[in-house]
Amino acid sequence: FFHNTPTQVFNVGDYRREHSGAHLPSSFFDHHNQDAMKARMEAAQHALADLKAFLGEKGSRVGFFDATNTTKERRRWVVDELKDLKVKVMFVESVVTDMDLVDRNIRAVKLGNPDWKGVDPEEAVQQFKERIVKYASVYETIDEDDPAESKYTWIKVIDCCKFKFNRVRGYLASQILQFLMHCHLEPRPFWLTRHGQSEYNLLGKMGGDSGLTEMGEAYAVRLPGGVA
Repeated sequence: FFHNTPTQVFNVGDYRREHSGAHLPSSFFDHHNQDAMKARMEAAQHALADLKAFLGEKGSRVGFFDATNTTKERRRWVVDELKDLKVKVMFVESVVTDMDLVDRNIRAVKLGNPDWKGVDPEEAVQQFKERIVKYASVYETIDEDDPAESKYTWIKVIDCCKFKFNRVRGYLASQILQFLMHCHLEPRPFWLTRHGQSEYNLLGKMGGDSGLTEMGEAYAVRLPGGVA
């Protein structure tokens, strides 16, 4: 995807699990819990320090700071920390207003997270929803009208089907945007078919780019009804 450019993901959750453990109550994610906030910030600092070291190595590199970054203050911290490296920073925000979609995503993706290993699936879903409430209490969406955030490069994905983006320039940034536009939460079938009968098919010729015969046109018209 990045044409052999060295790429690495720095997941703050992994750093947090290493320092504080995996099975944590939702209260650990309460922004009023000062001890937990300190531990979470330390995990983020360690992850970002490793990311900076990785990006500072020789040659072009792509690093992912996999974290919630739910407030303007947190995003400003990320930008300030990376400023000296003179790297391009892009934020990707996923906004989900459809609670059925949230539930399906938790069951499809989050239950495989180390935080929920050995936990009853229904209990894990409930615990994750409680964690979401804690994040939501301080959540600030990326603000296109904010003087600082209007200058950031960002992509906002809304309910997995609508997209907003700002200052997306260059090949890799455009590739990421295109990739996100083709992502789906759930598996779906792909139908591959050849074209209907062509004029060259009828004549027994190979290759070329001839038009369709009457039978080929009929095939094209009827195909959608057969796979709907």
